[in-house]
Amino acid sequence: MSNSYFPLFYDITDWNICFFGAGAVAERRIKTLLKYPCKIYIISEKATKVIEEMAQKGTLIWIKEEITMDKGKQQIMEIWQNIKWKKQYQKYFLKEKDFQMVFACTNQREINQMIYEYCKLQGIRVNIADCRQQSDFYFPGLLKCEDLVIGVTGNGKNHKKVKQVMDKLRKLFC
Repeated sequence: MSNSYFPLFYDITDWNICFFGAGAVAERRIKTLLKYPCKIYIISEKATKVIEEMAQKGTLIWIKEEITMDKGKQQIMEIWQNIKWKKQYQKYFLKEKDFQMVFACTNQREINQMIYEYCKLQGIRVNIADCRQQSDFYFPGLLKCEDLVIGVTGNGKNHKKVKQVMDKLRKLFC
């Protein structure tokens, strides 16, 4: 597998970022994203203890909703529509009334597939945790300290090597 992804750095100020699923993978990515001025929404019936605590503090919005295959894409569309117009959530949508980025981090392949298909139809950037080929972008190892933001990713074959490089960069720059 070649490494054909081009690294870009976006200004994600005020972006609405949605996570379907709230397990360990989502938690790691959320912790990284919280270093940036974006708004994070979790759609999941259950969450890790850390995510629950973040929601209680108001650090992110947790919408306790189970995503099921029996309702399919219609359910995802309904959730989007409900979020957009419920008064309790309106204050969080400053720039646009939609998500600029979605992470499908459920432990069910079929549901992640459904989220992927819906996002592609809507033109929303999507990262599918269990299927690299369906991801519009990868979530790199990130180092943010002082005036630097450094991102490192590989071709998906050697996560250990990426971690080793990140450890060396942390020692060198932070």
